Amino acid sequence: MDRNPRSPGSQEHRNKPYTEKAMRQRGADRTELEHLLWDSLLHRELVQAASR
Repeated sequence: MDRNPRSPGSQEHRNKPYTEKAMRQRGADRTELEHLLWDSLLHRELVQAASR
């Protein structure tokens, strides 16, 4: 099986049309999505650091 996440048989490739449609319906662009991801990662790190 091909392990390349961008190969045509990958889950990412199959979900791309749905992801793009969901982003359009929400009015989000790639930059906003990246900001949401970084916000989520930062929040997780802050919560873990506070619990130490």
